[in-house]
Amino acid sequence: IRSTRMQDSACSTSQRSQSSLGVLGSSAESKSEFLFDFELDPCRIDEILTTMRSNPKSAAIQIRGCEAIFLLCGGDTFTNNDSQLIIPQCGGIELIIGALKSHPNDAQVQEFGFAALMVLARREQNRSLIGEQDGISLAVSALKRFLNHAQVQQQCCGALCNLTRSHTINRFAV
Repeated sequence: IRSTRMQDSACSTSQRSQSSLGVLGSSAESKSEFLFDFELDPCRIDEILTTMRSNPKSAAIQIRGCEAIFLLCGGDTFTNNDSQLIIPQCGGIELIIGALKSHPNDAQVQEFGFAALMVLARREQNRSLIGEQDGISLAVSALKRFLNHAQVQQQCCGALCNLTRSHTINRFAV
């Protein structure tokens, strides 16, 4: 993944000016399909976050947005990249936390939301932000609520593991 400066120059003005709402039309289904089929392009972070922000009640969009964040931040590759810095600066952590709070009984929102928080928490500076915004208590609650859902359990445990690594305050919160 390119550096932030390179991303800015690589993203054309026309790419940035096309909002996801204008490109996708008005149906939540088409927006959800768009987010599912997006290319892994850091230039689209703002578009993904805008779509999530504009559709907080759509579980499908929140799922796909969290999935996109997870993948843009390296997914299961265990690497750090610039997206892990850019997404929090653009309000991504708040959007993920909002999705988790708005859809507490949707297993997929919980699974992909905690997967996204897990990869964001690889960066030390994001651990405090997530902890301050109730990320730890949300993970503990989801673990209790989804006892028989292996994927939610796995993502919550992964998020908690990363959130507590070298972070005393988060450790005490668990």
